[in-house]
Amino acid sequence: MQAVSKGLFLRSALVCGALVGATVTGACERERSPGNESDVTPKSEFSSRYSSDEILSPMETVRRVREHRLSGRLQLLETYLISEQRTPVVELIQSVDRLRWANGVLQAAVTNHLGPATARAFDRSEAANAIGVFSRDVDLLDERVVADRAVVTIQVAGRVPLEEANLVRREGRWLIQTDPPIPGVAEALNKLAQVLVDTARLLDEGHMSAEELQRELLLREASIGRRLETLTSGR
Repeated sequence: MQAVSKGLFLRSALVCGALVGATVTGACERERSPGNESDVTPKSEFSSRYSSDEILSPMETVRRVREHRLSGRLQLLETYLISEQRTPVVELIQSVDRLRWANGVLQAAVTNHLGPATARAFDRSEAANAIGVFSRDVDLLDERVVADRAVVTIQVAGRVPLEEANLVRREGRWLIQTDPPIPGVAEALNKLAQVLVDTARLLDEGHMSAEELQRELLLREASIGRRLETLTSGR
């Protein structure tokens, strides 16, 4: 078995490297250690629509989350997260999805004006596989269960080391538990997405060489990249 990278995290090295040319270590989400559980789950956390035949194993739970994530059903995905982490996790997913969409806008503009080969040099699609189990391309490998805790080992985009999704069992159901995204990261990713869209618009409005486009992107992305590096350093 390959070494496992623990935690469901935003890989800042992938995001900053793909988007702003910076190489950063760390993570936007670090794993919560098993001994840090202190919250009490209210009964209202679970909807009465869940019947006994919908009780899923940890692996099945992650698979269901993956189905909802890829189909964009984030409201349904929320029900498989512990309640206090639902909003920030969904916001992070939405910001990465917006970034992926904005990358498509930029790719189309560069392809149209400078050709597909040049467009590949400006591809930022790696960001879609920077958020652990919520990434676009994930393989589920195995599960380990100890009492009311479980770990599902995953492989993101064929990378090693492998990663882990942590789950806790509450009222008979398995829920994904990870540290919430670092405050400010989703906002920064949304700003990066807007930079890509604005740059695509500039390209559509007037001729730019590949070198000019690269300078424009670096200039616009630099401050956001530094912000991401500050937010994720040491995580």
